[in-house]
Amino acid sequence: MFQQLQDQVQWRADLFLSGRFEDMSREYIFPLPVYVHNRLIALRTASEGMAQAASVRTALQHRQIETLKITVKAIEVPRDGRFRVWADWHAVSRDCRRSRRMGLVYYMRETGAGIRSEMLHYTFRRDSTGRALIRTQKQRA
Repeated sequence: MFQQLQDQVQWRADLFLSGRFEDMSREYIFPLPVYVHNRLIALRTASEGMAQAASVRTALQHRQIETLKITVKAIEVPRDGRFRVWADWHAVSRDCRRSRRMGLVYYMRETGAGIRSEMLHYTFRRDSTGRALIRTQKQRA
């Protein structure tokens, strides 16, 4: 199960970086609560999720982030088909001079269509990426 989840979260990151937001949105259950710096961003629909992902991708592109390497750190023992996955995101710029690490907790659920995320909690330190996530949400509100 560990390798399956490692592959799945890396695949999602690859979809995100390549702009394949519709495919990526199928990996989540909406409405999707997303916590950033203990602030709730409620993505009510897949369309809202895709718009948020596009905004965040644009912010990363402005910082010349070209690579996301995801490492699963821990997986909770599933109970009633639900479990958490702790992962580190390592974002690296095109010139490899800038690097950013973020923590993310995926709240997962086993469904008939496979394992889907039903909530996300970003645990990275307060920095410009986190502010970009929050600012993007405020602009759409």
